[in-house]
Amino acid sequence: MTDEKAKRDGKVEFSFSFENIADQIGKALGGVSEDPREATYDADLGDTQTAKIKLEAPLGRFVVGKLDLPGKLITVESRYVGKFDFVVSRREDETVVRMEPQASLSGLRGLLGGLTKRANLFTEVEISPEVPVNLSVETGVGEAALDLRGLNLTQLKVDGGVGPMTAHLPESLDGYKTYIEGGVGPLKVHLPAENPSKIKVEGGVGPLSVVIPEDASLTLSVEGGMGPVTITLPEGTALQVKKESGMGGTQLPNGLRRVKDDLFQSEDYDLADRRVTLYVEGGMGPVRVRYGSEEAEAEQKRKAKRKNEDAEADGDGETFNV
Repeated sequence: MTDEKAKRDGKVEFSFSFENIADQIGKALGGVSEDPREATYDADLGDTQTAKIKLEAPLGRFVVGKLDLPGKLITVESRYVGKFDFVVSRREDETVVRMEPQASLSGLRGLLGGLTKRANLFTEVEISPEVPVNLSVETGVGEAALDLRGLNLTQLKVDGGVGPMTAHLPESLDGYKTYIEGGVGPLKVHLPAENPSKIKVEGGVGPLSVVIPEDASLTLSVEGGMGPVTITLPEGTALQVKKESGMGGTQLPNGLRRVKDDLFQSEDYDLADRRVTLYVEGGMGPVRVRYGSEEAEAEQKRKAKRKNEDAEADGDGETFNV
């Protein structure tokens, strides 16, 4: 599709292949390999009243979730290359945890060269919901899945690495300041319905998708990067959008009225008890704010796929004489 046709059709195509990137880096570094190692770590909850946890992902698949194990603050299970630091310190009633891989050059070469061969390297972290946690996460090279639902967060900072990342954020009545920045690869963020503190999501190199749930009451800022941005929220959500368009332009849903300059809102926004206040700053790619749901979109895609398959099946066996 040419750039001009894409503009006319209102379509933007963005492709991303993590395997290709890994393969290219692996070729650049060489083919020296290192045998993977396995390790498990944990820290007791003890008298901890608050926790500060900093996680730096090793190479490979990285998963963070809720811990359902009484008496433990955090558990880690990993199959990795290089070296691995897991440090726990305590001062008064606060526990500080730092997880930091020290991948050697040979290990980096070996993994990146083997990612396309589906190397079974992973790190799974689980965190207790029983105490308030200030959480900082740096993803690495590989797929990252952060399911933080149920955790008791006081602050969240996420820096993307290389590979696709999905994040599900927890509900909070007290609020926790949130900053998520994409890396190289697709980023998808599922927001909570409740978090009165500041939320900022920033795209990187790749598509950015932000999903707002039913009955949400949020104030958030979304900044585009070098890929398309899609912000999806349920039909009927009371919405105000202040936009600053980037190079790709910004598309807003029908039904919003202009209040002034680049400020738009739904008719029920001023009187709504629960509403979404959104600041959007475009980047290199287009930004689309839309009413809808992932389920409806998935069903449309399934129908379109079945229609194409039926059309191809109907065309089998036909002969045309020229």
